[in-house]
Amino acid sequence: KQDYYEVLGVQKGASENDIKKLSSNYNIGRLYLLGGEPLLEEKLVIDSLNVCRKLLPDTEIRLLTNGLLVPKMSKALWNSVNKNNIIFFVTQYPPTIKILKTIQSVFIENNVKYILGAEVSFFEKRWTKNPLEDAAYNADMCPSSGCHYFGNGIISKCPDAATIKYVDSLRMIGEKS
Repeated sequence: KQDYYEVLGVQKGASENDIKKLSSNYNIGRLYLLGGEPLLEEKLVIDSLNVCRKLLPDTEIRLLTNGLLVPKMSKALWNSVNKNNIIFFVTQYPPTIKILKTIQSVFIENNVKYILGAEVSFFEKRWTKNPLEDAAYNADMCPSSGCHYFGNGIISKCPDAATIKYVDSLRMIGEKS
């Protein structure tokens, strides 16, 4: 099984060099760490939390997750989350809502701060090859509106603009599976 991050040459985790650049040039009040689903790679998350906290001691750091893997996480993750004062931000998709009480009890048991996002019942398309769809509407409805993306030494106002070159590669990997 191929790791699509490796195939694309995309860096996984919080790059110490990128975080250093950000912290030396900007006052960052809040930082969201996202994935895909970040909890798929627990060790990578722990390493990223340690790097971010070391370089951003006064920043509020939130880990954005769908929460489905929360009940399966190890004590090592919870220790790192608490040591680094991380807040979990859980997006409430229908499968998450089904096990929300379990997720919350894991957070409480491990003394983890958490925020529940709004319930999500549908997804808006952001990228499309269909000329009949309204690209302006899709851009206006983008859930990443107002986000900034950083990686590989660049900062972009739009995560999609910074990662667009990977879209066709991801599609091709999906077709091979």
